[in-house]
Amino acid sequence: AAAMSADERLREAIADLVPTLRREWTGCRIVGDLAMAINACLNVIAVFDPRDLASKAIDELEHMIAAAYRPGDGLAHDLDSPDRLRGQLTDQLRTASALLTAYVLTWRLPYGMLAEELVQFARRTLWDEEQAAFRATSAEGADGFALNCEAARVLCRLAALHHDDDYRHVAVVAVGADYRADAERILAAQAATAHDRNLTDAAAYGLALAEFANLQAPE
Repeated sequence: AAAMSADERLREAIADLVPTLRREWTGCRIVGDLAMAINACLNVIAVFDPRDLASKAIDELEHMIAAAYRPGDGLAHDLDSPDRLRGQLTDQLRTASALLTAYVLTWRLPYGMLAEELVQFARRTLWDEEQAAFRATSAEGADGFALNCEAARVLCRLAALHHDDDYRHVAVVAVGADYRADAERILAAQAATAHDRNLTDAAAYGLALAEFANLQAPE
């Protein structure tokens, strides 16, 4: 909102929220929740940039991944029990989103590549081809609508990276991946119930549609 409005009250609200989010970094042990708090701080850098916010947020993201990530096995759910519960959709998506935000801020190639690896892991383990959507795990206790809206946004961001010739020439990318098509399928599958959803879900769907609309059409 602050990026689209010059209203100083928005900047003041951000300034008030950032310390609260930063405190969550030390107390939060759930990977998806921590990734979301870090990502929120990274997303405000353009409009509110205290001297150390970006570097501290990225350091926290790297520490979280070091504790939770296992190659080929995705992310743990709880940093205190990294081997107990793994592979939840929320954790993979929100960490991928934070990594993509960190990549845009730093241009560090491994961030984009790890984001793609997490999405590929989720697609291998949680994709429902018949429903054209990701399945929320039973432990997440969700119907998956809002999570799939988050997924569509992450897929759109990966599609944009794959469309970037400079990135594609230096990164290791998933061969045959069509993230734009996957996002389109998710949004089409969710469209039938989107209008009957609560305001939060409807907003999530609208944001995903906006992200998709900003993608370049395939040549």
